[in-house]
Amino acid sequence: MIGSYIFIDTSAFKSGSYFKPSGRISKLFNLAEQERLHILLPEITREEWLKHFKQDASLPCEDFIRKASLLGDTHRIDEVLRAIESINANVIIEESFAEQIAKANVLAIGYEYCTNVKRIFEKYFKQEKPFGKGKQKEFPDAFVLSSLEEYAKDKRIPQIYVLSGDGDMNEYQSKVLIPYKVSDFLDHILKEIAEASAREKKDIETLSRCIKSGSVSCIKEIQERIFDYLSNTGLYNNSVQWQEVEDVSVDKDISLSFNDKGLQLTEINEGYIEATCQVGIKAKIEVEHIDVADSYWDSEEKEYLFKNYATTEIDVSTSTQVTVRMDRTELAMGQDPIIDLIDIDFEPIEDAIEGEEY
Repeated sequence: MIGSYIFIDTSAFKSGSYFKPSGRISKLFNLAEQERLHILLPEITREEWLKHFKQDASLPCEDFIRKASLLGDTHRIDEVLRAIESINANVIIEESFAEQIAKANVLAIGYEYCTNVKRIFEKYFKQEKPFGKGKQKEFPDAFVLSSLEEYAKDKRIPQIYVLSGDGDMNEYQSKVLIPYKVSDFLDHILKEIAEASAREKKDIETLSRCIKSGSVSCIKEIQERIFDYLSNTGLYNNSVQWQEVEDVSVDKDISLSFNDKGLQLTEINEGYIEATCQVGIKAKIEVEHIDVADSYWDSEEKEYLFKNYATTEIDVSTSTQVTVRMDRTELAMGQDPIIDLIDIDFEPIEDAIEGEEY
């Protein structure tokens, strides 16, 4: 896989958090910058990327200015507002996008490779992938995939890895295009890189052993981050039947369980190894809320004349993805591994709460 050519579909670009440093797309761009792989970007996909990137990375300058005006007229606020008003959000986003593309030496595929129109329409009328029943909107994907095949033919590239979360795109029949999950591809290429170095292989085994045994130096930080997240009263508004949540009390004894089977590498360099792993979570929460049955709601005044509260216990049991980083410089000196917390995916925790009715 080292030196391979890859195409990142818009679905994968979005779900990979664009250029967020801890995201997998950013890691792929880092590898491209190191000339470990080559990223191909058809012009159609570039326009899609930029469109979604602008939407999701837009800076809320106008909203900030509107809210800041509520703070009154002070010297400090005037300074801040002048600084914010000088920001051109679109220019910043476009410059950031262009810089990332340039750093990674991304190879552009122009519209001149979108020439096989006959074959695309044949697939459309036969309802072959990426088309499906009533899915005319797949025409951009069809032209993208066709342009990749034409580019591979022109440049004598034997295969291109297609990294996509789109089922229809992944089912596209091609001798050249190989579908792959972003996480699997990144894990495989990093392991391949590591196999070229005995030290890297040894360090990966050390990280895997620490994860398996739960000997992770950042356990306390993980527990604290989860505790803070679960302490947010707004987290329970959509999952409970009562109207108002008054207070939340989280048991500090949050249980964590680690498993190295889900370990996937996301980055390797001289300083550290970064990877994601699955962590099991068990936590107990007490939610204080209005007891509707024992409170009186005045329908005319549209307010409670008096409120009584009740407490409900919630047990959360789920697993989520945690990104950790192991310092390699300490290992070289024979010291115990230092493993830092980089990121926690809180979505499965939120889903576990919202999936129950209390």
